[in-house]
Amino acid sequence: MKLSVDGQEFSQSLMVVRDPNANGSDEDIQKQTAMLLELRKDLETAGDMVNQIETIRAQLENLRGMLRGNADLRTVADDLDKKLTDIEDNLIQRRFTGQGQDTTRYPPKLISKINYLANGVNSGDFSPNTQQREVQTMFESQLSGLRKRLDDIISGDLPNFNRMLRDKNIGNVIAGQ
Repeated sequence: MKLSVDGQEFSQSLMVVRDPNANGSDEDIQKQTAMLLELRKDLETAGDMVNQIETIRAQLENLRGMLRGNADLRTVADDLDKKLTDIEDNLIQRRFTGQGQDTTRYPPKLISKINYLANGVNSGDFSPNTQQREVQTMFESQLSGLRKRLDDIISGDLPNFNRMLRDKNIGNVIAGQ
């Protein structure tokens, strides 16, 4: 460990040890840490997906004014927006207002659930239990399914929509990320 004070540097070795009063072993803590890192990766993936969806949806919203005279393109844009919103609604609770009892009025979505699981796993110096591992597997499956749906839109629906836009001399929607 290094410490700098008034231009002087001090260093000393530091060893982090587990709480001697905790019942968990070093191996338990390693398993716990491994699962927490996996959950963090899942949260980052889900967050990146939400950001990508929001980037595309913002572009679609900006295009709506240009598409007023073209019902076909507007319908395709609306359908694309609905598909993206359906995915996003599985990842986050978009109805939260930050007021009152939102969390009791509206059910948590996948990102909140993963975060809740991580808080439970992190609550002590113990290896994750069977139920936590099963829930993690279930969440990973859900996230993978949502990722596939988003990838299908980005590789199929979006290029088709962009072709239609180019035919009308309108700029493309960019998937981002």
